Amino acid sequence: MKKDKILILSGIILVCVILGGLFYWYQWRPAQIRHDCSGTKMHSDAVMEMTQQQADIDNQNCINTEKSKPDFNPNNSFNFIFCDEKARSPEPAKDWYEAATKDAYEFCLHNKGL
Repeated sequence: MKKDKILILSGIILVCVILGGLFYWYQWRPAQIRHDCSGTKMHSDAVMEMTQQQADIDNQNCINTEKSKPDFNPNNSFNFIFCDEKARSPEPAKDWYEAATKDAYEFCLHNKGL
């Protein structure tokens, strides 16, 4: 009698585990993947504050990039100082989500196995 109860209880637990696994694999997992693929995470870096006085100094010291060739620094990157600096307030770094394009959505679904 005790063996029968243990066998029945084990069978019920096994059926529940199998049904739970099937629910996870065919319902929960695809819904989570679709949710994760529906948006694209975007990021913008923080912007330093620039006062009007600093902007005026930068504009006075700038080079005209159309009339003269830029100088090269030792690591072979251009050394431009642009002449259109304006005063700006500081902005913190931001993260946000935008809706994914159809191609990005399809790629994400394929990449995650759907």
